[in-house]
Amino acid sequence: MTPAILPTRLDLVRGDADDLSVAAVFQGVPVDLSSVSLMWWTVKYRHGDPDSAAVMMKTRLTGGIIVTDAVNGLATVHIEGSDWAGYTGIGQLVWDLQIVSPASPLPKPITLAQGPLVVLQDVTRASS
Repeated sequence: MTPAILPTRLDLVRGDADDLSVAAVFQGVPVDLSSVSLMWWTVKYRHGDPDSAAVMMKTRLTGGIIVTDAVNGLATVHIEGSDWAGYTGIGQLVWDLQIVSPASPLPKPITLAQGPLVVLQDVTRASS
């Protein structure tokens, strides 16, 4: 049985680069990420949207998620300013962090964190 996940609100400024620290935890215990290659951080308009319609999707396989301390379940999601290119609005989106782990007792796949993502309007548009 998967425990209830308390939503975590994120506030990001549209167009900004950012590094988000994430902790993979299951039932209060850090998840060892040493053998986890399938890891996603996804942002969508609505929960039911297909992955192909995601505003932003970062994966460990493509380098958008960097594991910083595998044994303690720590990683960084790296967001580039260009990741916002397809998104022109402001307001609330939804996000989650999901993995597929070969280790028991983790269900496959499992969502470790999720919540609303509030996109704030950027003021300055200059980038150089």
